[in-house]
Amino acid sequence: MEIGHMLRFVGGVVRLTETDGSIVEATGEVITYSAETAHLFEQSATKTIAFHGNTALKEEAAQGWQTYNFACACAKVEQLAA
Repeated sequence: MEIGHMLRFVGGVVRLTETDGSIVEATGEVITYSAETAHLFEQSATKTIAFHGNTALKEEAAQGWQTYNFACACAKVEQLAA
């Protein structure tokens, strides 16, 4: 289960397993992308265009936050800092 889902279900406090098997407690806050929160993090945009031959059938644009997969690296950094 993703940490964001766990935070929603249990009110902001989760228990995580470190690489050595120890349990740590973490707190967090779920922030949803919106016009009011967009400025909080680096933004990204995508544009998708569906074609049939030379005809553009549908064009969709979406904006959101740029995301990175750093969950594995965080555990290593915390261990090095400890």
